[in-house]
Amino acid sequence: MKVLEGILIDRMGYKPKRSDDMLLVSLKAKIEGGSLVGWQSALNNKELLVCLQLSLKMNPNNEIGLSEKEMYEYCNYKSSRYFKRYLEGLVDKGILIKKEKKRYFFNPVYIEYDELGPKYHQRDFIDKEVMKEAIKRGALKLV
Repeated sequence: MKVLEGILIDRMGYKPKRSDDMLLVSLKAKIEGGSLVGWQSALNNKELLVCLQLSLKMNPNNEIGLSEKEMYEYCNYKSSRYFKRYLEGLVDKGILIKKEKKRYFFNPVYIEYDELGPKYHQRDFIDKEVMKEAIKRGALKLV
């Protein structure tokens, strides 16, 4: 992070207020044209960061292999209070699927397990109600 700060100060005359993962996410968005594509544009920066971090702990069946406590510790939150807000936001938007016993799965429409790491699909955001209807009709099969 210090190297990144040095580059920003040296080349752009800009000293960031903080240097952490949020800075990297916002810089990546600005470099790639200022906006995110598809379903990622429906998320705020913190939800996107939580999603990206948790996708690194995904099992072959799209399950996040951590308990809720392990998830917020892995994402560098000191307590579960704020983390749960972002986690529930991802569930409400249909990016994560919450099953019994507090098990969370990534929706394969957006993020899938791949041998080399998570595969992010650049699809448009699908409304949760439309997705539920597609699952009922059998047009979309989830985990």
